[in-house]
Amino acid sequence: MKRGREEREEETVPVKKIKIEQKVPSSSSSSHSSSLFDHLPFELQCRIFSLISGFNTPHAYLLVNRTWNLLFPQNASSLNLVKYSERIDDDILLRICMRSPLLEKITLGKRGVHLKVTQKGLAHLSSLSRLKSLNFISCELTRDTLCILAKKLEKVETMNLTWCEITDQCMESVPLFTRLKHLSLQDSPISDNGLVWLEGMHLLSSLNFSFCASITDKGVSHLIRSVKSNHIPKALKSLNLSGCLEVTDVTLRQIGDNLIKLKVLHLTGCKNISMDGKNYIRSSLPDCKVYSDSNYTPFKRRIFV
Repeated sequence: MKRGREEREEETVPVKKIKIEQKVPSSSSSSHSSSLFDHLPFELQCRIFSLISGFNTPHAYLLVNRTWNLLFPQNASSLNLVKYSERIDDDILLRICMRSPLLEKITLGKRGVHLKVTQKGLAHLSSLSRLKSLNFISCELTRDTLCILAKKLEKVETMNLTWCEITDQCMESVPLFTRLKHLSLQDSPISDNGLVWLEGMHLLSSLNFSFCASITDKGVSHLIRSVKSNHIPKALKSLNLSGCLEVTDVTLRQIGDNLIKLKVLHLTGCKNISMDGKNYIRSSLPDCKVYSDSNYTPFKRRIFV
């Protein structure tokens, strides 16, 4: 009986071994493929990725999931992190800088969202030497952080600091961005004293002071008059004073007499500006488009803690 069993085992057809080749997914397929990993909580995914070493190797980029590829595209030139702002912390921001060293534009923050990134974390952006556009939305920034970024990011031409609670003290670091052409300080608590720091920035072509309620005729007029020798009146093409309730016809006359290259002027919500002031601008600067609505009521400024 034992012998019969051995004979049957000998007659068994040998199993053919099949060689299974594991193909590394391409970057395009990995970004569209779905996996169980994609369904994990975002914070857990980022924590796992932060513990993985070897992010600088090409194959490492291909072995991550869809979320990682969408959030941290390899060598991207532009990155918008608004959607993920409430989840990003210092460690994740550092990984972004490591993975995309060629970034030229980055947008971080979201109105009404508390950003977990600290001043130390924001300083990681100083490693992105190719940055030309720096956009912060409702981010807490200090003078020292802006100073660190300015010293390293020598190519920045556009800086958007909307809802960032920029103070007169913070403005001290703005002139350190020597190539700055476009600056937005929308809804910031800066006063006339803060505008003084913009006097020597001769490349500025666009300024946005909308809803900066503490700015008055004194600050804007002084800025316009004092920078004539620095050619800002020749460079400035767009000026936004919407919601600046303390601005009057005095400022409009300074604009009409000095900003000869101005093409766009926003005055929406400036209730202390008369029709005579607007007509003076139109006659002095016939090529300038003036946007104004005297019936517009600016929203009440909200501060998020």
